[in-house]
Order: sequence, then structure tokens, then C-alpha cells
Amino acid sequence: MKRRLLALALVFALVSTLFCASASAEEPIVFGENLTSADAEISPNTTFDKYTLIRYTFDNGSTAVITCNGKTDDSQYMLQFNYDGKGQTVVCAPDGTVFYDAGGIMGDAAPLIMKEVQKATVWAPIAVSYDMTEWECQNGDKTIRGHYMLPKDYTEGKLPTIIFSHGFNSTHMQVTVNYAAKIVDEGYACILFDFCGGSAQSTSDGSGTEMSIFTEEEELKRVFEAAKELDFVDADRMFLLGCSQGGVVSAMAAADLQDEVKALVLCFPAFTLVDDAKAAYASIDEVPETVEVMGYTIGRTYYEGLFDLDILADVTRYKGDVLILHGTADDIAPYSYSEAAVKAYESASLIPIEGAGHGFRDKHLDEAMVHISEFIAAHAH
Repeated sequence: MKRRLLALALVFALVSTLFCASASAEEPIVFGENLTSADAEISPNTTFDKYTLIRYTFDNGSTAVITCNGKTDDSQYMLQFNYDGKGQTVVCAPDGTVFYDAGGIMGDAAPLIMKEVQKATVWAPIAVSYDMTEWECQNGDKTIRGHYMLPKDYTEGKLPTIIFSHGFNSTHMQVTVNYAAKIVDEGYACILFDFCGGSAQSTSDGSGTEMSIFTEEEELKRVFEAAKELDFVDADRMFLLGCSQGGVVSAMAAADLQDEVKALVLCFPAFTLVDDAKAAYASIDEVPETVEVMGYTIGRTYYEGLFDLDILADVTRYKGDVLILHGTADDIAPYSYSEAAVKAYESASLIPIEGAGHGFRDKHLDEAMVHISEFIAAHAH
């Protein structure tokens, strides 16, 4: 396998505010041979402490500029890059052992890439504008684990609070933290957590065979109630934001909580999941004990209740304002499902993110966050 190392020298001054910005910053950091953050098309992940860039050539001759985000103690790395037209995220150990592979393409490449990363020794610090603290709450005999994020200059007082819900086979540190990092310094508290059994990498208790949108709804409502006990949470200004399956779960919870939820944000909500279940099986009787979906093993529990569920009728009981953002190129949860949802809600708007697939990254995430920020600000003050 051919490997080339290009990250040899840091030639521009490191401006601390740059590293939370997108790759379109006016003075991008330039690494050896004019390799820049703009080439990578991936912004450094602000949940890490430092980053570097390398160009890597795969077996088939294709290349990718890879952003490697690292912890100060080198305990964990995140590789981010575009490959075959899609954004890829890989979380791994220093030796390349993969904890999470969003695209399922790494194979044996991760250890080889990490060797190149460790040769580079050119790291830029990632400056953040928030403090992140581990947090947990109990839901029956299960512990729900996550973090809360506060603005760096926060000292005291009540803050509008956003509770983020991740999607299927994901965690709060893989997706929703990227949304929170872009809005927390606008004066919000952000609460993120892992659903029990929500993925193989979940830090919360439980397994995938016990998980369903109904168990996740109950967990989200438990997080919502536990959050009210935190000193910084303004219980009169609490928002729900969910991505993919987390969007469905957030919508279901909001329908039960009603005016306790100030407003609701749904990012590429997976309202297709009921139809997907019916397309796969004629009834609950046909569902086996365990099923592998998108590389993750779930159980019959996941399907119980889906065959009789009118998902839009259920979620549109929520009477507050709703913002839906959906990629027009989404091939997992088609845009048309959000078009149907916006018509069914009493007070909702739909923002198309042109060209985005299932998930917002880079310019699509930046675009979505402009709308999310404006929507929440209009309801928080």
C-alpha cells in the first residue's frame, strides 16, 4: 500500500479562534507542501485537543486528505476525511485499533494511517469556547451517561438548554456534539447523552437487543426531567434537537411533553423507519429474535409496536414550533418524509439542505447551524 507523508512544517501562526471555524477561514493553517485545512474539507473536531493533516493513498490509487484529531494524552484519535464523495469518520486507538468506523471502509488501513500520523509530529491546537463535563442519570436499573456543555465564560444563572438526541448506531460524541459545539457559546447549555443500547459504542447501560424508539423515548423524557435538577438549566426554556432516529424520538417525546418543550428541532428525521419495518416484515410474527441493521444487532423488541404505529399522527400532537432540516440527497430517510411531516404539524417549517445526504457535515452542517441558531434564538429570548 502506497503511503505519502506531506505534513512536515507549520508555516502560518496559529490563531486560536481559527480552529473552531470551518475550512473557509481567511488564514488557513498550512502544513507541508501547501496542504491546508481547506484541502481536507473537514473542520477539526472541537471535542479533541489537537489536529494534524496527512494525505494518504489507498490500495486502489485514490487519495484523501485526512484530518486527524487527537487527545492531549494520545489516548484516542479521530480520522475525518471525504472518500468516494462521502464524509468518513473513524475513531481509533494510537495503534489504529478501530472503535468506530462510520463508512465501514477502513479495513487494515487505520493502523497504517496512524503510523503516518505519528510520523508527522506537526500538531495544531484546537481551541474551544466551552467547558464539557461528564454527566449521568438513572432510568430504572440503567444508567444513562453523557456530557453537558456550558459557555467558557459561564459563572452562574439559568441558561436556555438544548437536549440533543443521536441517531441509530451512533453516540453523542460522534454526531450531536458537533452541533452543540457550534452553538453553546451563544449562551446555551447543551446536554448530550447515549441512548441505552443505542450503539455498540454506547457508554450507557443496555444492549441493542433491548432498544427501540419507545425505550429511547422514555430515556429522553427521563433525561429531560433530570436536567431540570441542574443549577444552570432554565426549565422554562428547554429545547429538543434530534438527528435521524433521534429526531423521531425527540418528536415523540415533545408530543408527550407539549409546552414543557419550548421548541423542537429535527435534523434529517428518520420518519421512514415504520415503512422500513413493514417493508422488511409482514408482521411482528415474522421478525426473528435478532436482526442486523446497518451493521448493528438489534432485537425483536425494536419492531414491537411499529406495525400499528401511525408515526406522523403521533408526533404531530406537539403544538409548539418545529424546525425540520433535511438533505435533498438523503438516500436513507428520503426528503419526502419531512415534506409530509411539515404539512402535518400545526406549526412547522422545513429547510432543505441542498445536496446533503443523511447527516450534515462541513458546509452542510454550517448551513444547517445558521438556521438552527436563528430558530432557537427567536424562541429563547
